[in-house]
Amino acid sequence: QKTATPSDELVISISKDQVSKGLGLELAEVEFRTNRRVYVKSVAPGSVAERLGIQKDWVVVAVNGQTAERTDAAGVAILVSRAVRAGEDL
Repeated sequence: QKTATPSDELVISISKDQVSKGLGLELAEVEFRTNRRVYVKSVAPGSVAERLGIQKDWVVVAVNGQTAERTDAAGVAILVSRAVRAGEDL
């Protein structure tokens, strides 16, 4: 019997029609030594992000399978924008 491995990471699927007016979250960066991470700085009340359960201070690991570990907040926003324009689920 296969057992799931515990993880602190999760995947959230967002369809294109849900983001016509944006996700309703603000991204920011934190640096530690030589590493930079993008995290959710805030979530707007009543937004798509809030309805999906996205929470403040979560770290963005990837968008559509593309790593976000070596980019900044603007880079993550570009990854999301490209995915939306391509009609892909996030």
